[in-house]
Amino acid sequence: MGLLNLGGIFGFYAPQGLTRHEAEAFLEMGLSSLRHRGEGGWRLFFAGPKGEGQREGDGLAPLSLPEGPFVWGLGTIYRRSDAPGWIPLPGGVLVFTGRLEGSPRQLLAGELPLEGALAFLAAQGPFFYAGRDGEGRQPLSGVREKGAYFFASEHLPGFLGSSAEPIPPGNFLRLSPQGAFRERLHPVPHAGRLCAFEALYYARPDGLLAGRRVYALRYALGRLLAREAPSPADVVVGVPDSGTAAAHGYAEESRLPLAMGLWKNPYAGRAFLRASPKERGWVLDQKLFPIPEAVAGRRVVLVDDSIVRGATVRRNARLLRQAGAKEIHVRIAAPPVVKACPYGLLGAEEEELFHRRPSLPVESLAYLSVSAMEAILAPGFCRACFGKEAEARVSL
Repeated sequence: MGLLNLGGIFGFYAPQGLTRHEAEAFLEMGLSSLRHRGEGGWRLFFAGPKGEGQREGDGLAPLSLPEGPFVWGLGTIYRRSDAPGWIPLPGGVLVFTGRLEGSPRQLLAGELPLEGALAFLAAQGPFFYAGRDGEGRQPLSGVREKGAYFFASEHLPGFLGSSAEPIPPGNFLRLSPQGAFRERLHPVPHAGRLCAFEALYYARPDGLLAGRRVYALRYALGRLLAREAPSPADVVVGVPDSGTAAAHGYAEESRLPLAMGLWKNPYAGRAFLRASPKERGWVLDQKLFPIPEAVAGRRVVLVDDSIVRGATVRRNARLLRQAGAKEIHVRIAAPPVVKACPYGLLGAEEEELFHRRPSLPVESLAYLSVSAMEAILAPGFCRACFGKEAEARVSL
């Protein structure tokens, strides 16, 4: 089945070298900018004329690198300690997200998988490499500035800058002091099949996907959800953070006020990234807390980005009920997840899916239809986990 990493990667290649301050600034920003993609830990690798080194940790702290200059640096942020997303190479290292099948030697020879889900960065000897699978299910963006190259799993203007661009699906880059070599699996530009959960959940709202702001995508999904699944209600409550933008769209389209019915502890992390039910439950208990004054005696529309296993939505419904909500109508800005991801990107098995046992103590539950999601996200997004058809409304 290969190796799996569901976190994030970033790196730089600077043939002329970065100073210690420049390298520290980029690597520290990479850790903080992509921290939402994995909370299992991180590892950094770096090299220059004076040798190679590495750092590892599970939190954020100032880096202290040796004296530069540094020719390359690589970072991996991972969700699970048993899947850290890096492989040592003779004279270098490879970091990746998605599922790595086959050998690193094949990748570094430009033999990218036409199918699958993989993005990688690698350094070996005088060469630096970057690539994505033929369908582009895992994101990777890059930019060249002042003779250096910078890459990251997400196109965050505050990190890579506004001029960064996605590495096209099926593209392989080999960089060296002699220049850049590019090889393409697709003879013409290919839109790819980026995982839909990048738009729904994983990516930061200020980032860009296929040239579109993530917040704007989620907001548009929320507006369509309000048209497809309206509800008699007094207030709209979004589930922070990834459900917030969709709640904004739902509220505006419905002409209902937004209420801060749930407060998110900013230090709790993301439950979905945890490996075991016990860990996910612990994070949920520390993550969201109700504000009774916002929901007591009111009919509440609770908007979230998606339902995978269902633990989060069940707990949130219970919290709002305990806080005095008169009615709870759950609206999901995505279709039901009816299949496990064939590439392992959801991290959930089919028997774990909420769709298999859709019980929820609320007045109503409705999803966005597949056709509505496609109207916003297509072309260029994979929706294999949503199936060919999915009902927008579910009987509880």
